[in-house]
Amino acid sequence: MITVRCATLLAAALSVALPAGLAAQDVEAWFARAPEASAYSSVRPGLLALATAARSEILTDHPLASRLAEGARKGVPADRLLSILTEEAKGLSQAATLLRERGLLPSSGEASAKLFSQLDIALRSGFSVEDFGVALDGALSRKGKKAEVPGRAVAVLSALLGVNFEGQSRRTLIGAMAAGPIADSRLSSVKSSWANLVSRNATPEQILSSLIDSVGPRPKAKVADKDGEASPTEGKASAGQAAEGPVENGKVPPGERPRPGKQPGGMPPQGMPAGGMPGMPGNAPHPGNAPGRP
Repeated sequence: MITVRCATLLAAALSVALPAGLAAQDVEAWFARAPEASAYSSVRPGLLALATAARSEILTDHPLASRLAEGARKGVPADRLLSILTEEAKGLSQAATLLRERGLLPSSGEASAKLFSQLDIALRSGFSVEDFGVALDGALSRKGKKAEVPGRAVAVLSALLGVNFEGQSRRTLIGAMAAGPIADSRLSSVKSSWANLVSRNATPEQILSSLIDSVGPRPKAKVADKDGEASPTEGKASAGQAAEGPVENGKVPPGERPRPGKQPGGMPPQGMPAGGMPGMPGNAPHPGNAPGRP
C-alpha cells in the first residue's frame, strides 16, 4: 500500500527546482471545492506533493486532478486512489523525460494539459512509455514543425487503441505510422483495415506488412545486386506476401486467400476508453494494462 510518506518522497524524486509561487493549483482547488474531498483528507498531503511535482515536470497538474475527481466520483478508497495516481504520475514523468531529451516538451500549461491528458489514456490502455518514444522518433523524421511532433505521436497511439499487436511488431507499426505521410486525422483508418484483414484470416505477418504499406513507403533495405554489392530497394513484398498472396489496403484480392493463422494476442478490438479508471467500480480492468497495474 502506498503511504502518504511514500507518495511525498516519490514526488520529491520526480521534481526539479520549483519556481517560486508554483502551487498545485488544480488538485488544491479540487480539495477546496469538491463535496467528496473530506473522504480523501488522509491522502491530501501525498496528492498535493504529486501535483506539485507534476507542475514542475509538465507545467500542469490537470491530468492528475482530472483523475482524482473521476476516482472520487466512483468512490475509490483513498489509499487505492493514491496508489493508482502515484503509478500514473511515474509514467507521465518518464514520458516528460523523453520529450525534454528531444526538446519537445510543451512550453505552456494549456498545451501540456491537453497532450498529457491524451497520453495518459494511451498509457492506461496498454501502451508503454517506450512505445511513445518510438512514436516521437518516427514523427521527428517527418518534414514539418517540431511543435507538432508530440501531438502526432499521441495521435498514432490513440489510433492504434484496440489494434491487436504486441512487442516489436507493434513498435514497428507505430514507427511507420508516425513517420509516414498520412495525416493525423486519417490515422484511425488503420483500425478498420486491421479489422478487415483479421476477418479474412490473414496471418499476423501479412497484416503487419499490409498496414505498413497503407501508411507510407516501406523503409529502404539493402539487397545484393548481381555484382554482389548492396543496393537499396523499396516496396519489396514480404516473405509472407510472396508465399500467400498480396494483401493491399486491408483487402485480400479475389483468388488470393491467405492461409488461416492465429490472430495476434493482446488487447481486443474496441474504441478509445472514455478515461475509465482501471480498478474503479464500473470499469472492467483493461486486458492491455501492464502486469501489476491496478
